Amino acid sequence: MATPPPTISSYRGPNHILVTRRSTRAALRSRTSKLIGSKRFPAVHLHGLGAAISPTITLAAELVESFSGRLTASCSTSTEPLVDQPDDDDVASDGRLRHNSAVHIKLTLEPPP
Repeated sequence: MATPPPTISSYRGPNHILVTRRSTRAALRSRTSKLIGSKRFPAVHLHGLGAAISPTITLAAELVESFSGRLTASCSTSTEPLVDQPDDDDVASDGRLRHNSAVHIKLTLEPPP
């Protein structure tokens, strides 16, 4: 089991969406569209780690297309440290540190012309 990176707290908030492999595309798209359409936030942030990078990028591309070009996406990548905790409770190990790639996409809605 992997422990989330300590920086994950900066990705939490009402306008931050963490995309996972288990998330359904329809649910993510609906939630993101509602956040963008509400105009409560100047930007909505999508975050994907590891195997969720591709679904995150696909979701952002679909949203940009569905908003007829009024939605701007800016992307950045990072490498996040993860700590694998041993499954066996008897082992007194601190776990193994590994790194995983991540993508962060900021979606901003442009005002109508």
